[in-house]
Amino acid sequence: MKVSYSGKKNRFFITALIASVLLCVLTTTAYNTGVSSFAASALGLILSPVRSLAVNTHNFFESKSAYFKNVDELIAENKNLKAEISSLKRRLSEIEPAKEENEMLYKFLEIKKERADIKYENAKIISRSVSNYTSDFTIDKGSIHGISKDMAVVTGDNSLLGIIVEVGATYARAKYLTSYDLNIGVKNERSGMPGILSGNYELSRKNLCEICDLSENADYIPGDVIRTSGLGDLYPAGIYVGTVKELSADRLSHTMSAIITPDANSFDSDLVMVVTSFERSFEAEDGTDEFEE
Repeated sequence: MKVSYSGKKNRFFITALIASVLLCVLTTTAYNTGVSSFAASALGLILSPVRSLAVNTHNFFESKSAYFKNVDELIAENKNLKAEISSLKRRLSEIEPAKEENEMLYKFLEIKKERADIKYENAKIISRSVSNYTSDFTIDKGSIHGISKDMAVVTGDNSLLGIIVEVGATYARAKYLTSYDLNIGVKNERSGMPGILSGNYELSRKNLCEICDLSENADYIPGDVIRTSGLGDLYPAGIYVGTVKELSADRLSHTMSAIITPDANSFDSDLVMVVTSFERSFEAEDGTDEFEE
């Protein structure tokens, strides 16, 4: 039968106690009955190892008891630390999104200060969808928030993300600017040359779009920054679209296309802004540029 550690300790302690009591009794008896000191010494000599064994055994188990007590305390402390770490991780996972949201809202505020001619509505992307022909996303704001079709959606660095194509009361669906069925008026920031940005099936799979039907001598070079032109008064001018990646010539039509790389971070954004209104420019009778909302 397996004897527990506690049982072994009690057994050795009892043995030591009996030996000690026996030694005291025999010593007292020897003294009272006049047994010679030689006999008493002999008796003490015989029982001394037993007494030493009992004392050593008691000390051994006392030390082991203290050791296992410390181990139990360490196990309990380790368990508490793990629980505390888990709680801190959980709190961090809750704080991090809030921190990112605050940083994004701060960027939005800066954009609103810089572009006082534009009014924005903050929104959050609640779903994304990708098919063989197009890709779109849905935001948590709709008609009751002032959202309507053909409004531009931008990210925290004022980069164009897409265009609203469908609106409900509390939601709106937008297509990414790389979608093949979108056409957006743009302008080369360096040269000032205009163009029409659109997507196609092959390029959209690579998160690219193009400015097509450019003349062979159009002043576009790789690295040029492309922004919205405001053509058609659908979208405000000056919103960042992307950069020219490369030029592709069409020898049959004697035209070329500029392949555009949109802001890569835009596709990862969850917080966006919708351009709800902006000042539209028009040419006054005296030839100067004026604005109307």
